[in-house]
Amino acid sequence: MAKRITMYGQSRKPLVEVFDEFVVSQTAQGLSEITLSNYRRHLHSISNHLDIQKPMDTFDDFSPLAQLNPQKDKIRRSK
Repeated sequence: MAKRITMYGQSRKPLVEVFDEFVVSQTAQGLSEITLSNYRRHLHSISNHLDIQKPMDTFDDFSPLAQLNPQKDKIRRSK
């Protein structure tokens, strides 16, 4: 399983700007161009459904499950 990446101090920046900084950091760590290209394609796919110009902190409470069934999502988050 892949290691989870946490980026601190990014909450007020637009998602696309944080993504660009992430790609630069991953390039510096030596990730292959194929992997970086996959990351860009994933962001493009996400941008078809979400406004990636919004600040990161607007996505904190985003959960499709919460929209379908708020009670189940509340139980899932409490575990």
